[in-house]
Amino acid sequence: MDTVKCEALLHSVDGGSFSAAAERMGYTPSGITRMIDALEVEVGFPLVNRKRSGVTPTKEGADLMPLIRAFVQSGKNIAEHAATIKGLVEGNISIGTYFSIAAQWLPSVIRAFQDDHPGVSISMVEAGNAELAHLMAESRIDCCFTNRRLATGDWVPLAKDSIVAWIPTDWPEAELDAFPLNQMENKPFIMPLPGNKNDVETLIAEHRIHVDERLTANDGYTAWRMVEQGLGMSLNNYLMGCTWQGDVRVMPLDPPQEIELGISVPYLQAASPATRAFIEYATRIVPTL
Repeated sequence: MDTVKCEALLHSVDGGSFSAAAERMGYTPSGITRMIDALEVEVGFPLVNRKRSGVTPTKEGADLMPLIRAFVQSGKNIAEHAATIKGLVEGNISIGTYFSIAAQWLPSVIRAFQDDHPGVSISMVEAGNAELAHLMAESRIDCCFTNRRLATGDWVPLAKDSIVAWIPTDWPEAELDAFPLNQMENKPFIMPLPGNKNDVETLIAEHRIHVDERLTANDGYTAWRMVEQGLGMSLNNYLMGCTWQGDVRVMPLDPPQEIELGISVPYLQAASPATRAFIEYATRIVPTL
């Protein structure tokens, strides 16, 4: 079985069309179609449904997807190990990450890494906890910058962060040194990234706090601006808004709420050389930021 054909299949399914796969891999759509046709002949059954609305996996194709992803990744690992033996570091790294880590930590890590390893390309997926866990389970990302609470496989710690309150500056609580968790009851609340098993939802559930969820926001900065306009309060990790300016009071919580951030990787010793090198850069650089 050819890894290039398998990669064409994965890009077609992930992108929803043969055209998306062709653009990603530098082939024509007809070339992608021929590769998948050949792959289906090889396995003996259809792998994708071809419709005007796009490409979706058949039931049999969906059953094979995890194995095909692992097969393609193994091929990449072999190529990267061979490049390492020759004294080079090449390959592609797919990283899943919190939005805050993507904005505050990863630019410095990526800059230093690519200065030394220009042959490695990096793709980054910013998402919430539920989506990141799904991507890891399907082997669609090589490693994940996340909270230890949701990590699977091997764990590489990086730094501690705190959950903080964002409140309008004209609220009476803005005069306090810390925002009491029990005063969140029935306050107008802006939920960041709802329905994604995020750290804020987990904290609220664990402490059995009833909040008046007036608004939701899929982007942290949107939630920040809503607070700035006096529409309610919100919670987020400190790292998310630590460089933002605005008419928002950022307060620690009482009692304090701390999370451990780091890198989750299925099995560190089996990770590609490029992935292991990137993790090494992250562990060296993040503590200095």
